[in-house]
Amino acid sequence: MKILVAHNFYQITGGEDVCFKAESDLLECHGQTVIRYTRNNAEIRNYNLWQKINLGMNTIWSKRSFRDVEVLLQNEKPDIVHFQNTFPLISPSVFYACKSRNIPVVLTLHNYRMMCLNGLFLRDSQICEDCRSKAFAWPGIVHACYRGSHLESSAVAMMNAYHRMRKTWVDCVDTCICLSEFSKRKYVQAGLPEEKIRVVPNFLPDPGEDKNAGDYAVFVGRLSPEKGVQHLLEAAADNTAVPLKIIGSGPLDAEVKRDSEELENVSAPGWLEHHEMLSMLQKARFLINPTLCYETFSRTVMEAYACGVPVIASRIGAVEELVQDGVTGLLVTPGDVEDLAEKMRWLWTRPEEARRMGKNARKYYLEHLTPDAHYETLMQIYTSVLEGKK
Repeated sequence: MKILVAHNFYQITGGEDVCFKAESDLLECHGQTVIRYTRNNAEIRNYNLWQKINLGMNTIWSKRSFRDVEVLLQNEKPDIVHFQNTFPLISPSVFYACKSRNIPVVLTLHNYRMMCLNGLFLRDSQICEDCRSKAFAWPGIVHACYRGSHLESSAVAMMNAYHRMRKTWVDCVDTCICLSEFSKRKYVQAGLPEEKIRVVPNFLPDPGEDKNAGDYAVFVGRLSPEKGVQHLLEAAADNTAVPLKIIGSGPLDAEVKRDSEELENVSAPGWLEHHEMLSMLQKARFLINPTLCYETFSRTVMEAYACGVPVIASRIGAVEELVQDGVTGLLVTPGDVEDLAEKMRWLWTRPEEARRMGKNARKYYLEHLTPDAHYETLMQIYTSVLEGKK
């Protein structure tokens, strides 16, 4: 099978970028022919004034991306096209390039951008669904939900409104992939036909496990308010007997560094290469994911499970779906520092419980989150979509 895979990279590497590379490599490893089409938001840094002015319109309909994909379709003649992220440079215009040639399209929905301007359903550190079912996301413009800019928020709102009106995601996309049942429910509530959606979780090559109980707890992720980092630091201050390593970088770098210098039990290695992070995760007693927002999935929970490490996580969004309370970890109330601190203390003082939950987490990974399981499901989707086009 010949597959054109397309993705718009972010300026700061994130989970969606990692997923795109991993899935493309997985297809090639199984003998599929993969053609890649990518753009990178780093392009914007070199834009002149006129290009910056036109960025909003290109977000709605990129003529360049449309032409690029048309040429690829003509020259490469792929059997199917799989889009990951198209925002903002690729744009939904590319779906029409595929439709004009009757090439089937699969779209992975890594975030909630179609329903929420910032893609997180989060405003002022609180869950917000004000724009979910609106034809035009005016609340998001009023609150400048995208990058704190009314102008940029307007551009995203117009993109969503235009393509909702044209039924782009219904008429030009054959199958949408959501990473969790929770994410699927949100898209169905917003009007995407349920029969067009398949749930396919992420995957991870097996890193192996360390069967010891571990001698520290760990946080892995972007250091930003919506990830609950500030609440974690407060809980750590209340648990000085629990050594905590905070891995990652982001807007709260300075705050995390300051607290790591003040708290003897907290260290902040910063951003690490993926293999370095996994090596540190394997030796942890448990992972903490205190997110405040609806995740569509959680790569860090998946990585912990693969390493046989249990997880303390917020009872919210797809994370609540992934973590089985008392089985593969513990659930806490989002934003509740006292609850988080108590669960950290409880699991730290019960290493045998941590081992038991870690074994269950590892079992879940082996049954649901391996490359083989992902590839089999992905090929079933491709085959089904191709048969539907006949």
